[in-house]
Amino acid sequence: ILLSKADAGVGTNINRAIEVATGDYIKFIPEDDMLTRNCISDSVEAIKGYDVIHGNAHYIKDGAVVKSFVPDLKEFDLNKMLTTNRVHGGTLFYKASVLKENRFDESLWTAEEYELNLRLLKQGIKFGYCDSFLTYNRVHGLQKSVGNKEIEYQRKRTKEIERIKRMYWI
Repeated sequence: ILLSKADAGVGTNINRAIEVATGDYIKFIPEDDMLTRNCISDSVEAIKGYDVIHGNAHYIKDGAVVKSFVPDLKEFDLNKMLTTNRVHGGTLFYKASVLKENRFDESLWTAEEYELNLRLLKQGIKFGYCDSFLTYNRVHGLQKSVGNKEIEYQRKRTKEIERIKRMYWI
C-alpha cells in the first residue's frame, strides 16, 4: 500500500495501512529505502517464537554501501530499549496481530516507531533478532531522523524523544 505523506501524518498513514493489511506479517519500508533480496524470507524464518524481529542494515549513498549497522544489543527489554535504542527501525518485522491490536500514536511528529516499540515491550511483546542484512537505507539530508543535520531540528527531535522515554520509565 502506497500512502502519501501529504494526506496525513506518518502515524495516521501507517495506521490506515494496518487496517487494510490482510497478511500474517507487516513490514514497513520508507519510500527512499530498499529491502535486501532475502529480507522477507529471513524475517519470516527468524520471527518464529517472537512477535517482532529486527536485524542488520546497510547505509547507501549514490548506490554504494557507505557503512553497515549490526546492533550490539540483539535481545532486549524495556529498560535496555530506553537506555540503548540499538534497533534499526527499517529492519523491524511485525506479526500482523501485534499491530492490529497496537497502533501508532498519531499525535507524534517524530519517533513514532520508537514509542510503539516501547509500548509493545511494556506489554511483554517478545522481540527477537535476525542475523541478516534486511535493508538498504539511503543516506541524505532530507531524512526525518538522523540524516537531517539541522541543529535546531535535532534539538527539537531529541527533546521529543526524551519526553517519550519519560512516559515509559519503570
